[in-house]
Order: sequence, then C-alpha cells, then structure tokens
Amino acid sequence: LILVVFVGFSYHQWEQYRRASLETERSREILTAIDSVLVDLADAETGQRGFLLTDEDRYLEPYRRATEALPKDLAALGKLLNEGHRNRNDFDELNSLANQELQELRHTIELRRGQGAKAALAVVLTDEGKRTTDSIRAICARMQRNENANQAQGSSSGEAASEVALLITAIGALLLLFIFAVGFEPFASPEPLAWQRSRLSRYGAAVLGVVAITLIRAALTPVMGPTEMPFTLYFCAVAFAAW
Repeated sequence: LILVVFVGFSYHQWEQYRRASLETERSREILTAIDSVLVDLADAETGQRGFLLTDEDRYLEPYRRATEALPKDLAALGKLLNEGHRNRNDFDELNSLANQELQELRHTIELRRGQGAKAALAVVLTDEGKRTTDSIRAICARMQRNENANQAQGSSSGEAASEVALLITAIGALLLLFIFAVGFEPFASPEPLAWQRSRLSRYGAAVLGVVAITLIRAALTPVMGPTEMPFTLYFCAVAFAAW
C-alpha cells in the first residue's frame, strides 16, 4: 500500500516535471525561431542596400537567401506558438510586417533597376522601411521577453517538481526499508531465535542499513543542501543497527 501511494505521488510530480521541461524546451525553440526571423530580415536588408549602392546583382545573394528562408521560418514560428497555446496576436502582426518589409525591399530593388538610384533613394528616404523595421524589432523584443519569462517559470516549476518527487521517493524508500526489515525474520526479531542467525547476517544488515541511509541522504542533497540536517537520518540507521 505504501509503495503504491508513493509511486502515485512520484508519478504525479514527474508528470509535472515533464510538462515543465516541455514548456521550457518549447520556449527555447520559439526564441531560436524569432532569432532566425530577425536574421532573415537583416540579411534581406543587407542585400538590398548593397544592390542599391552598386547595381550589381551579386550583392543580392543575401536578399535571395533571406526571401527563401523567411516564409519557412515564419511558418515554423507560427507552428511552435500554436503547439504552445500562445497568444498569436503578436505573431500575426509580425507576419504582416515582415511581408510588408519584403515588399518594400523588392520595390526599391525594382526601382533601382528600372529608374536608377535616385528613384530608389527617394523611397528609402521616406523612412517607411525604417518604421516597419522598428515595429518588427519591438514586436520580437516583446515576444522574446514573454518567452524568457515562460522559460524561467518552466525551469522553476520543473526544479520544484523534481525536488518533491525526489523527496517523496526517498521517504518512501526509507519507510519500505524498515517495514521490510521488521518483517524479515529472524534477524530483525526481538525473539531469541534471532540470535541463531550468523554474525555476518546480523552485522551485515546493520551495515546495509547505514549504507541505505547514506545513499538516501546523498539523494536528498539537491533538496536539503549538503549541510542542512546532515546526520538526522542516521538516527534511523543507529536505531535499526542497535535493534
């Protein structure tokens, strides 16, 4: 009965730990996806600027790579947000602004090719592209703050759940150790028959009890710390050995 109860409690805590770990990992993946989107947009702008300055197609290579990668990275980010049941308002706005940014870059590139640098520069100087970029960065920064907070909360919840599970497991192991010891006739019996057991059995059981307590205390170190109540559990081992 004790075993079933403690296994049930431990399973519940480890399930909480698993969910917290998944949440932390998902936040990490979302942060990586946001970084990828920002890198894509920066590469697209770099290629556009190089082409506007030189009118050389070879400078458009970063732009071409970015325009191919950005839709995929946005789709991956949206999928992660859906799986994590996140609020998609920021993503929808980000998606719209990112596509708007690509259209502006494409427009200036076409102007540079068709009408020359002066026409393209006139569009750039309207600062419309800068405002779009600033809005994108602001949205990404807000999303990153939210995911960093979720990641910190998930790590804290997972750590707490694992500590509780470890504590429950240690207490359950300790109880079962002594319950089985009491029922393990005859060395744990107060009857004279116990003394018919060999010294190896009786003293070996006492030593094993101390070893078990030592292992349990070591397992509890992440929960209790290395110096908090360092010898308290050994009282149980002393009582068992004396018995």
